Amino acid sequence: MPDRKLSLYLTFKGELLLVGLIDLEKKEVLSWFTLPLIKIIPSLVRKVELELLDLDRSLSCLGSIYFNQRESRWNSNRLVATFVKTLAFSLPLKIYEGSREIDEERESDLFNLIKEFQEISWKDLKPLYNKCPITNT
Repeated sequence: MPDRKLSLYLTFKGELLLVGLIDLEKKEVLSWFTLPLIKIIPSLVRKVELELLDLDRSLSCLGSIYFNQRESRWNSNRLVATFVKTLAFSLPLKIYEGSREIDEERESDLFNLIKEFQEISWKDLKPLYNKCPITNT
């Protein structure tokens, strides 16, 4: 039985998705990488799996996901939200959602920051995207 001690941290910054694999018990960041928004799929799934393999772990070792959404191009945020929902549907994971507005100072202390995240069901995770008003022409 996998230990499920690892957490996946996902947040957007500029034109990048920041991804971290963390061990909350040890307060240790095991892996940290970024992906350009235009390469989220299929790179996100592949890169997370490769990083876990480098740690001699698998997706089944994940116990939680911390996801801080932001309004963005609908594809990037929607794809990441779908990835999170798929993992949580198929694995016994807890999902935590951030406040969306994180300043640089709070972001630098990841372990205190994630204490502010709220647990939600995968069913309640709604992707954010920029709303585009429809104009009559």
